[in-house]
Amino acid sequence: MILILIIYHMSLSYVYKLTHRETHHFYFGSRTANKQTALLDIGVKYFTSSKYVKQIGFENFHIDIIEEFINGKDAYDCEQRLIFESFKNPLCLNRSCFHQGEKRFSNIGNKHSEKTKKKFSESRRGKKLSEEAKKNMSKAQKGKTLSSEHKEKIKQSNIGKYHPKGLKHTDETKEKIRQSKIGKTRPDSVKEKISKANKGRIRTKEWRDNHSIKMTGRESAKAKSVIVNGVIYKNVKLAANAINKSYNYVYVRLRDKTKLNSFLWQVDYI
Repeated sequence: MILILIIYHMSLSYVYKLTHRETHHFYFGSRTANKQTALLDIGVKYFTSSKYVKQIGFENFHIDIIEEFINGKDAYDCEQRLIFESFKNPLCLNRSCFHQGEKRFSNIGNKHSEKTKKKFSESRRGKKLSEEAKKNMSKAQKGKTLSSEHKEKIKQSNIGKYHPKGLKHTDETKEKIRQSKIGKTRPDSVKEKISKANKGRIRTKEWRDNHSIKMTGRESAKAKSVIVNGVIYKNVKLAANAINKSYNYVYVRLRDKTKLNSFLWQVDYI
């Protein structure tokens, strides 16, 4: 009796099946690293390692525990056997398997039909991922780097598609963006990451010239109006351009002259 209770409470390896509630696509998986029983693990602590299932949405699948095993290898062998038996079924979402420990079969490259894609799309319409699901998906992607081959495939797949690069916002949209950012500051952790990313970076002359052109006409939030020879300008740069002098030339002289108030500086006879 004691032995039975011990086995019952052990975290046994297990094989599970996920079945999509609407399209009836299915996926076989096994779990050997669980620290809870199968019922307290799958869908609670563990949300499968399949990126295909995650893309469709784990919450759209029904869970079945096929069998539990004391030995992790037995669970793996059972999973591979079930995948192999269903491998030619178009509803099977598993992409590869090992048969008899030697030969590898793969479905990678096979594409879903437009009808199937439409069903997946409709089943997810209007549904939002929970914070926990987002967190699990984020953890699964951390530390991963794309190979050059993968990047090239993404590049080729995007050729001809619409991208908003170069699209200019309307004045109304710009104002909405500006209003949404008022009073907001970047967290110290973000500032530190930006600082680390920029350390040691050398800006080329071409980059500096392009950046200068891009920033021309923009006003800094800290810019102060100045009076030069009796004429008021919104900032030092505009004043320097008006009298055909460098920014530093005007700025140095401003520092030596009278500060009328916190928003207006004055310099005469340049």
